[in-house]
Amino acid sequence: DKIPDGATLRIAGGANPRNFSAIEIEESPAIKWLGRISDQELIAEYQSATAFIFPSLYEGFGLPPLEALACGCPVLMSNRASLPEVGGPEQEGAWLYFDPTDDQSIAASIERMLAMPVDEVTSFSNRALERSKIFSWESIADRIMNSL
Repeated sequence: DKIPDGATLRIAGGANPRNFSAIEIEESPAIKWLGRISDQELIAEYQSATAFIFPSLYEGFGLPPLEALACGCPVLMSNRASLPEVGGPEQEGAWLYFDPTDDQSIAASIERMLAMPVDEVTSFSNRALERSKIFSWESIADRIMNSL
């Protein structure tokens, strides 16, 4: 009942019960469980999304938010583990951080994103694409070559 009219929460992921075992989500027309999807389907989801929400408590690096950024998708993500390293300072980027253990913090980030004017969302998308370039294979190779 808190999802805005016309919006859909789309949840992608495999059938690993540990991924969603602690979450209790009621069935609703506003919630769609996608299950495991192909890379092409995932890209299409990122490109058509208003935002990618990533409430992870632990990440080795944070590839899903980086994938979303590379598709121009604004990211709402956990302020834990390595994720702030992937995103960088919030005020410079295409992401908003939240405390993944605080429902109100997550909801506030979603509400803030949904309330943004179109030009600000466009700016977020452009910055998402720019941020993702920092982590390209080419930029990594350049950094290694320059350090030798």
